[in-house]
Amino acid sequence: MDRDMEIPSYKDIKTPLNELGDINCCICKENMYEYGFNCLQCNSLFVCKHCEQIGAHSEHVLIRIKLKHSPEHKKYSFALKTVSEAFNEAIEIFNDAKFDSKEDWQKEVKNDGSAVYSKQIKQGKVFVLTGELPGKWEDVLKYQWTKVNEMSTYNDKYADADFMVVKSRDYVVARMKRIINGNAYLVARSIELSELPETKRHIRGHIHIGAGRLAPHPSKQDTTIIDYIMCIDLKGLIPKSIANS
Repeated sequence: MDRDMEIPSYKDIKTPLNELGDINCCICKENMYEYGFNCLQCNSLFVCKHCEQIGAHSEHVLIRIKLKHSPEHKKYSFALKTVSEAFNEAIEIFNDAKFDSKEDWQKEVKNDGSAVYSKQIKQGKVFVLTGELPGKWEDVLKYQWTKVNEMSTYNDKYADADFMVVKSRDYVVARMKRIINGNAYLVARSIELSELPETKRHIRGHIHIGAGRLAPHPSKQDTTIIDYIMCIDLKGLIPKSIANS
């Protein structure tokens, strides 16, 4: 069974609501938007569309529901739709049979236990960085998700100041986080917001797909395996030596 229905009120829903007053998925605990699924047997159990796509709670009948959202959520619904599309594209790349082996990827550079590969996709040239990060999986995930605005403090290539002859870039993105089968996926895509216009201080770059997959290392304690995907338009020519760095 798969049909749309309106939720008249949240007052009788036992599922905890998030800070926006919207429903969180009972599987991945993330915010549900546009539509989701309600279990007919469990009544107050809700599943987001991404978890439903991978078969979560498939032992019961799920009915599709159209969600009502808070005014704040409605304001950014276009951003959520944009990053949802990027999420699906990123998952398609990660799940490709040749992704882990990099059979159809070109090696760009390899050093210190990490490697960078590239290939052409419909959005342009996409790069992937594979490697390891010190730290427990949960701690790395939390830091990557909550401290993204502090990137310039640990990587001067992303600092606010211009780098050599290259003017600095800035980005406005919508982001999504999901945990699927023990892996964490962080995905971003550029959006336009009238309240955050481009300024003369930076060139506004465009991220087609920015995605990370994080997983605990199977044999090394306190080590996280990372795969980062980046397909980006820097809006201007940048020397290859600087771009590669």
